[in-house]
Amino acid sequence: MIKWPWKSNDAGQHVALPWDDALAIPVLANLQPDEQSKLIQLADRFLQQKRLVPLQGFELDALKSARIALLFCLPVLELGIEWLDGFHEVLIYPAPFIVDDEWEDDIGLVHNQRVVQSGQSWQQGPHHPQLAGYSGLVRRVRV
Repeated sequence: MIKWPWKSNDAGQHVALPWDDALAIPVLANLQPDEQSKLIQLADRFLQQKRLVPLQGFELDALKSARIALLFCLPVLELGIEWLDGFHEVLIYPAPFIVDDEWEDDIGLVHNQRVVQSGQSWQQGPHHPQLAGYSGLVRRVRV
């Protein structure tokens, strides 16, 4: 996919976000000022390139949007926004949800089960294999 730097989901509608308030969560507490600044720049680009989709009546305000973007960008702070290529939307559920899950085990047996999840990632998500387990970080941190 080609990323045109001048294109975004909110072209011409850039909103000032409460970055200082968004940074005020424990997982970001130990960042140095220069790291915070870099993370904010990455998160701002993330919000220009990705669409946050609130589901099941979830109210998405500026603070929550900023926090979600910061949490997505934290694992790639030193790697760059390109590490988050491969997806365009982030679906945001307000609470755990139920999915019909199907998977194949090591011997080829297919299993079906209803599973309660508080987050989900897809194999076709961010295309860098080094990001394995990344979705677990985001799902454990409450916005």
